[in-house]
Amino acid sequence: MLCDELNLYGKEIIAVDGSKFRASNSRRKNFTKRKVAKMMKYYEEIAQKYIELLEENDEVEARNELKNNSKEEIKAKIEKAKKRIEELTEMAKEIKENGEIP
Repeated sequence: MLCDELNLYGKEIIAVDGSKFRASNSRRKNFTKRKVAKMMKYYEEIAQKYIELLEENDEVEARNELKNNSKEEIKAKIEKAKKRIEELTEMAKEIKENGEIP
């Protein structure tokens, strides 16, 4: 009514949007170039650690000694780390293409 009294619009079409949106950008879901690079480095180190464990396990098996981690468990962990590295690589590409949102 105030706008009408002050002649601020010409009484044409007026649209009012009352939409409400909830944000869901938590720390766990927010990825930056730096964060993705740090996570990729971490998973690459983990994968390397498991590869070393595999090699060590092979040596132990050759001497017929038992080790805490089986070959299959270590291979599964390596695959999991590789999968995460691939996911992070895709995130890094998306960040590069779309730009980093502060």
